[in-house]
Amino acid sequence: MNAESHKIQGNARFAQGDYQGAIQSYTTAIIKDPTCVLYYTNRARAHMKLEQWSSALQDAEKAVEFDPNHVKGNFLLGQALTSNPNTQDRLDEAIKKLDKAYALAIGYAKTRGMAEQVGEALRVARRLHWERQEGERMTREHQLLIRLKTILDKHEVEDKVMGDAEIEELWEEVKATFSRAEDASQKREIPEAYLCKITFSIMHDPVITPSGITYERTALLSHFKHLGHFDPLSRAPLRDHQLLTNLALKEAIEDFLSK
Repeated sequence: MNAESHKIQGNARFAQGDYQGAIQSYTTAIIKDPTCVLYYTNRARAHMKLEQWSSALQDAEKAVEFDPNHVKGNFLLGQALTSNPNTQDRLDEAIKKLDKAYALAIGYAKTRGMAEQVGEALRVARRLHWERQEGERMTREHQLLIRLKTILDKHEVEDKVMGDAEIEELWEEVKATFSRAEDASQKREIPEAYLCKITFSIMHDPVITPSGITYERTALLSHFKHLGHFDPLSRAPLRDHQLLTNLALKEAIEDFLSK
């Protein structure tokens, strides 16, 4: 059997849910032809089904090494990085790869069908990135406020540098300030305007229709494919070429997620 035959065998095993068997077939195909990107991406997918993220990451990295503009290679690499995001840098890299995969997928007719999948993975990665940043911010602010209270308490109360009435007044002010700051440091909610009207997820590639309504591009393309060419809310006729990127909203969302 040649490399391609082993790949076909691997595909059959994958379809049957025999992911370990598929990995074996793809591995044999790679041994016979170590330069075929498809063999690496197929094996990466099988590794992902078994949650073997490290192996999936290695295969996806190899695929992108052979072809830096390979849509599926960048997509799988981004997914593998997102599945084990032990550092913020790793999440940053995942978003970078998924961004590239999305741009490549949406740019070619033959890969446009993948754009919805890539877009969903990108939204998950960006939401995870934002939530981690929010958690770190809240922890830092809370620790700072606790330390401020401790310092003021020690300086003003223990050292008795102020009278009792002044101490009480200052203490009430500190408590009020602390309370307001705690309220401000609560986890921020994502503004409704940043959410797609179809998926209710934060948008990555917002497009505005002639009706003035903004949606996630891939959500609209999926709507066109399954339900027809019309605006989901206004019901007005709508075609792909009428969609315009909502640059102002896109920049606002990116700014929100970066803070």
